[in-house]
Amino acid sequence: MDVDRGENLAVGQRVARVVDLSRIEVGLRIPAGARSSVRVGDEVMLRSSGSVTRSWPARVARIAPEDDQATRTMTVWAEVGQDPDGPGGLAPGQFLRAMVTSSENSLRWIVPRRALMGDRIQLIEDGRVVSRTAQIDFQLERQHSELGLPDVQWVVLKDPLQKGELVVVNPSRSVQDGMKVEAVSSAGGEDQR
Repeated sequence: MDVDRGENLAVGQRVARVVDLSRIEVGLRIPAGARSSVRVGDEVMLRSSGSVTRSWPARVARIAPEDDQATRTMTVWAEVGQDPDGPGGLAPGQFLRAMVTSSENSLRWIVPRRALMGDRIQLIEDGRVVSRTAQIDFQLERQHSELGLPDVQWVVLKDPLQKGELVVVNPSRSVQDGMKVEAVSSAGGEDQR
C-alpha cells in the first residue's frame, strides 16, 4: 500500500500497486556487442545473489531497440512464469544474476579473461613472445573444463586466432615481445594446439 489508514488522498494519487506474480518480467543489462546474437525466445537462467542460491528459468520476451552509450549495454527483458503460491518464487525487486544463452550458434575464439593485459594479448610464435591488440566482442561466465583451465570468466574475441597459436594465459609486464620462451600446456603435458 502507498497510503496509510486515515490519510487524505489527492485525485489521481496511487493507493496501491497490484502485482501478478505468475508472470514476472526482469530487465537485464547485457553488453551491446551481444545484440547480433540475442533473439526473442532465447533461454535465460536467473540466479539469486543472496546467501541461499535459487534459480529460475526464463526466456527473452523483449529487446530494447537502442543501446546505452554511456555503459555500452543493451536492455533485454526476460519473462519468468511461476506458480505464485509455490515455495521459493521470484519476487519483484530481488537482486539477480543472469546468463543468456543465444539460440544462434557460431564458432568463436575465447580466451580466459586473465589472458588479456588491457587491450593486448600475448602469443607464442616460433618460441618467442609476440603481443598484439585484442578486441573483445563480449564476456561470458562459464566453465570450459575441456580446455584444461579452471577459469570461469572468458572473453569472446572479435578477431579470430589462427589454429595452432599459443596464448599466454598469465601475461606479465616482465615478459616482453621477442623473449624466448617454452610453451607448456594447460594440462601440464605437451602443448595443445
